[in-house]
Amino acid sequence: MSRRRSLDKAIPISIALPRSIVARLDQVLGYKDSRSAYIARAIKQELDNRDAFHLHEVPVSRLRMELYIRKETSAALKLALNAEEVNSSSVPSEEL
Repeated sequence: MSRRRSLDKAIPISIALPRSIVARLDQVLGYKDSRSAYIARAIKQELDNRDAFHLHEVPVSRLRMELYIRKETSAALKLALNAEEVNSSSVPSEEL
C-alpha cells in the first residue's frame, strides 16, 4: 500500500539567514524539531496577520456612518452619532 500524498506539498526553497538568527533558532528548537516547520509557521502567522481586519485602522467617521445606517441603531443613538459628527467637524484641526 502506498503512502497518502499531501494536499499541500512542501516546495523546497533556499534562503540565507544570518548566523546569529540560526543560532537563536537552534536554541529554541528541540532536537527533533524542524527548522522548516518553524519558519513555515512564522511566515503563515505573519501572512494571516496581514490579512486580518484591524478595527483600529478604520477611521472614526466611517465607523459612525456604518453604525448610523444600521437598521438596529436606535433613534437616540443616531441623534448622539449626529451630534458627535457635528461636534468633531466644528473643532479646528490644530486642536485635534
